[in-house]
Amino acid sequence: MVPVQAPLISAVIKARDEEANLEDCLASLRGLADEVIVVDDGSMDRTAEIAEAFGATVLTGQPHGGDINRLDVQGFLAARGQYLLRLDADERMTPGLAARLRSVAEEGRYAGVRYARRYWFFDGWLDHGGWFRSQQLGFFRADAWDRGWNCDIHSQVPVRGEILTLPADVDACMLHYDYQSVAQFVDRSLVRYARLEAAERVREGYQFSASGLAKAVARRSVGRYVLRRGYKDGARGAIVAGLLGAYEACVAAYAWDMQRRTPGE
Repeated sequence: MVPVQAPLISAVIKARDEEANLEDCLASLRGLADEVIVVDDGSMDRTAEIAEAFGATVLTGQPHGGDINRLDVQGFLAARGQYLLRLDADERMTPGLAARLRSVAEEGRYAGVRYARRYWFFDGWLDHGGWFRSQQLGFFRADAWDRGWNCDIHSQVPVRGEILTLPADVDACMLHYDYQSVAQFVDRSLVRYARLEAAERVREGYQFSASGLAKAVARRSVGRYVLRRGYKDGARGAIVAGLLGAYEACVAAYAWDMQRRTPGE
């Protein structure tokens, strides 16, 4: 019997009601991923149907209690590839990045690759404000990621071994079509994500202080807009900087509220 060779690259996508985004995401993986796994988080639309038509393996997402990164772990553990690519349904691979990642996997030298992600906010790219940097560690060897990852809301997967950092290049980056409207940002970030991050901070021993809140808001808003030159993105840069400050304020407010309602927990 001829042994079945494991795929070189497995892409893992977590998705919930992503029929508007998933098809383009999957199309961008052609020529890169040998296996595609979509972890479906209870979608009520055609997400699973689109994934199956593409030839992806569809997994029913396990309960996660809001810690959605546990869906990534579910996909990683099911993947057969020697290298894993982590991405969301609203992301796209550029051909340049796909070629670089394929080359790295074929060489097999590096445990992971860090690359730039380009963010699309409110019908335009954020090219300033510290957004376009090589800080996304989303590609790694299957035997190198830390299975003890805490899955915190905005954390990246810990990877053991030598990491290759690619230069930030618009022709070789991940495209992230993040927020289409301010209302979407408010619903997803200020309501859902901020509450999840607040719970994580409380578990880690966070204590509210007015000075700490002021510093955090300034770091998020003024830091992005002035120090990292977010003003070069015009009105969009100003709005995003303000919303990030609001996000930090919401996290602190939720944490304060949790602690006053459940003292000692």
